[in-house]
Amino acid sequence: CGLQGSFSSDNNENNVEVNTAGVCGAIANGSGYSQLFEFCTALDIPVMSEKIYLSYQNNVMNNAKDLATKSCFA
Repeated sequence: CGLQGSFSSDNNENNVEVNTAGVCGAIANGSGYSQLFEFCTALDIPVMSEKIYLSYQNNVMNNAKDLATKSCFA
């Protein structure tokens, strides 16, 4: 009939960017870039460079520090 449409169960307002999610996952399980690289390679997923990983890691850790500081003084 030529009718096309789409639907989604995702709430786009709360989605985390994929690189940030990857870095958060690596931090959460106590690994780092090398393990994330191996995991992505095994799944045939393109992986960010170590330089980009470190940039994301720095942002994640700064956000965690800010959130922890706010919660202590709230």
